[in-house]
Amino acid sequence: MDTRSLRLPLVLLLAILVALAGLPPAAAQYNQITILAQWDSRAEQDDFQQLLLPFFQEHNIQPNLIAASNLEKSLYQQVQAGTPPDMVLMTQPGLLRAYVESGQVIALDAALGPPPDGYPAYLADAVTVDGIVYGRFVRLTVKGLAWYNSAGQMAASVPRTWDDLLTVSHVHAGQGREPWALGLSTGVIGTDILETILVRQYGADVVNGLADGLIPWTDERVRAAWEVFGEMLDTGVLDDPTRLSPADAVLAPFDDPAAAAFAIGPSTALRWITSANRRLTPGADVDFFALPAGDRSGGVVIGGDFIVLFNDDPIVLQLAEYLASPEAAAAWADLGSAISPYPGADYPNGVLRDAAALTERGDPVFDLSDRLHPDARDSLYGGIWRYVDNRGSLDDVLIEIESAVGKTR
Repeated sequence: MDTRSLRLPLVLLLAILVALAGLPPAAAQYNQITILAQWDSRAEQDDFQQLLLPFFQEHNIQPNLIAASNLEKSLYQQVQAGTPPDMVLMTQPGLLRAYVESGQVIALDAALGPPPDGYPAYLADAVTVDGIVYGRFVRLTVKGLAWYNSAGQMAASVPRTWDDLLTVSHVHAGQGREPWALGLSTGVIGTDILETILVRQYGADVVNGLADGLIPWTDERVRAAWEVFGEMLDTGVLDDPTRLSPADAVLAPFDDPAAAAFAIGPSTALRWITSANRRLTPGADVDFFALPAGDRSGGVVIGGDFIVLFNDDPIVLQLAEYLASPEAAAAWADLGSAISPYPGADYPNGVLRDAAALTERGDPVFDLSDRLHPDARDSLYGGIWRYVDNRGSLDDVLIEIESAVGKTR
């Protein structure tokens, strides 16, 4: 596995001791629940712990938090040892499929019943394997947003078309400031940009076709999206983007002086930025625009966290029902590091509210790279790093990705 994993090396393993009600302390029996999760920032981890607090209090749960290197590796090691976690907060349907095929994952709709009204069908489709639903989303993120310092950036210079974006980028470069901070150390931000270009130029069907193997990676539309990405890179990027982390990159426009004009990051980047500098106010100092990469302005790439169960004990199901409820999703949204899968949630600021609105209208499509088999996903990341270093490698890159995807079908 590539050591440049999707998220920061901060994995949360909660070993939860649940005291059965009605028994004296000396006679009390305990169930142990383990939840495996991974976060881009400590602030998001803290929000999740706060989200779980009411459940802890109601059921007299005392969590034991253990750090590990990354979710994919930790889950593999636990499953191989015969001690899988009871619940995983997962982001990759492609990884889910691999474990479903091992026969160890609980069918979610069968265990919990169908999701409440308002739960989008495309989310259920993303975690469906052979007609059976194995996951339930509890948090969404919007991918490929361009973040900027709204206090130091003239509103009129926020680009509304791709040509405007290139023009504004060149203006910043001419003023001695790098236009873009791109945290490509994991590859994920590169895929977010590519997928946003694809969905805004050609629609969700192309992204879904790539995920389902119906469209090859050598398709001319895919090639064109990579070339558009190359246009962005050629206007100027901060440092070596293949070594810059997503979290560090999004902070660059908010340095004093700003190290870059814009940075690409998901909707959760707002939490990273404001937790790193608490003097920054969403809206007044921090804002975003959706990449104006094509005529399909309603196109948006969505990612998120979904629960996966390896155990269907009653207390585990009870925790799953709590986390998957619209009320818990709304509570998480109110903390500022999540977008609810359900409409009608309240958000702590207008910036996150605007990001959430992107998930509720237009043509949302679930993240392509997260739907790929982990081996194919690694090939895509490697292709991005190679293309960043050498634009002339594109033909070879696309052929290699297509080959890797074909081997995992």
